[in-house]
Amino acid sequence: MPEKYKTWPGGGITAGIGNSCDEYPFAGTVQGAANAKGHFLLRTLNHKQNVDRDHVLRSFYAHYRVGADDQLWVPIIP
Repeated sequence: MPEKYKTWPGGGITAGIGNSCDEYPFAGTVQGAANAKGHFLLRTLNHKQNVDRDHVLRSFYAHYRVGADDQLWVPIIP
C-alpha cells in the first residue's frame, strides 16, 4: 500500500484473491483519495477489470489531452 494511503481508517479490509482495490474519484485526479480528506469511495473490484479500466482511462486522458489542470466530469450511470 502506498505511504500516502496508510492513514485510511478502513484498515483490515482486503481485496481477496483475484481482486484489487480501487478508489473514486480516481487516483489519477487532483480529487483522488490522496487529497480527498476522507471524501472518497474505496471498493474491491475484479483485478483484470480494474487493470482494463485503468488502460481505458489512460487512453481517454491521452486521446482528449486531459492534463493535470484540466477539469472533467464523470457521469455515474447505475
